Amino acid sequence: LGVPEYGHDFVRIGDAGNRSTIPGVESPGPRPIGAVGYEYRLARTEVTSAQQFEFLQAYDPFMNSSDRRGWGDVSYVLGEWSLAVGDDNKAAVMSPRLWMRYCNWLHNDKALTADAFESGAYDASTFGEDNAGNLTDQMTRSEGAQFWIPSLDEWIKGGYWDPNRYGEDEGGYWLYPNASDEPSIQDIPGVQEG
Repeated sequence: LGVPEYGHDFVRIGDAGNRSTIPGVESPGPRPIGAVGYEYRLARTEVTSAQQFEFLQAYDPFMNSSDRRGWGDVSYVLGEWSLAVGDDNKAAVMSPRLWMRYCNWLHNDKALTADAFESGAYDASTFGEDNAGNLTDQMTRSEGAQFWIPSLDEWIKGGYWDPNRYGEDEGGYWLYPNASDEPSIQDIPGVQEG
C-alpha cells in the first residue's frame, strides 16, 4: 500500500467483504461483528514502550497537562521523559486521545510541528465534553487516514477471520487468534509445567 511502517510489523488484511460472525457460534456477543468491506493493514504486535517513548518526546513541546496522565512504563519527572531499562518491548499504555495523536503523528510522517499531532487520522479539535459530560471526541478515523486505531470489526477480522477456514474459499472465524479453536499455550517457550 506504499505507506511507511515506522518500525511496526503490519500485516495486510484482504478478503474484502467477508461475512460477520454468527453470534453464539463464532462469537460470544449478541451481535454479528467482523465484516469489513475493504483491505487494510493491522499491526501484528502492540506498539512498544520504546515507540511510545519516541512519540512522547516528539509531542512534549506541544503537550497540555491533561495529556500527561497514564503513561504505563514511560514516566515524566522534572521535565524529562524516561523509560525503565528492559521495558523497551513492553506494550505501550496511553489514553485514547494520545493514541489518536500518535496516529496523527505517524500519518504526518513524524513531523515535529504542533499540527502533526492535531489532525490527519483524528481531529483533535473535537476532543472535549458536552454539557452532560459526554465526550465529543471524533471516534472514527478521518477519510484518507494512513494510521488509525482499528475498529472492533477490523480487529476481530484481523485476529479471527480465515478466508479458507472450512476449505478453499470457504471462510469462517476461529475461536482463538492463533488460527485454532484451542487456546495458545500460556507459557515460556521450551519450559514445561511439571
